[in-house]
Amino acid sequence: MEEIRELYPSDTAQLADLHQRLRFKIRGAASEQLQGYYQDVFVESPWANPARPSLVCCNSKGRVVGFLGSLSRRMIYKGEHLHAAVAHRFMVDSEKTTPFTAMRLMRQFLSGPQDLSIADGANDQGKKFWEGCGGQISWLYSMDWFKPIYTFSFFLTLASRRVHPSL
Repeated sequence: MEEIRELYPSDTAQLADLHQRLRFKIRGAASEQLQGYYQDVFVESPWANPARPSLVCCNSKGRVVGFLGSLSRRMIYKGEHLHAAVAHRFMVDSEKTTPFTAMRLMRQFLSGPQDLSIADGANDQGKKFWEGCGGQISWLYSMDWFKPIYTFSFFLTLASRRVHPSL
């Protein structure tokens, strides 16, 4: 049976291996830099909060097969102080987990003590999953806006060079 628990500092090497295997399809030990990233961001960062911990899912052998990083942020909304938890680096090895592992990780994250839950940097599959869990996508603040803005900016720059060749 799989166990979902908080992230321990000793898990970072397995997290880096999981990331490398799922993202880049490379098996074996991950680089020290990738291991250091997980240590720096999710263990030693000032935004890593034990009250809203990052979560790992371990299989019956104790191997990390899923991860949902959680970074804490303090916010003010209409003069009221809020605690937000930002979901980051959500990954599950679907070949080595049960069908509902991702949902169990997300449910535990969402049931934390935070006032607001935010997902950071989701791909299309992650966006669908977030919406399926009742979340909403804030398109105004989404990174998806950058491509149209940069594309427009690029053509504007080209047009301005024709009018003013010195630019």
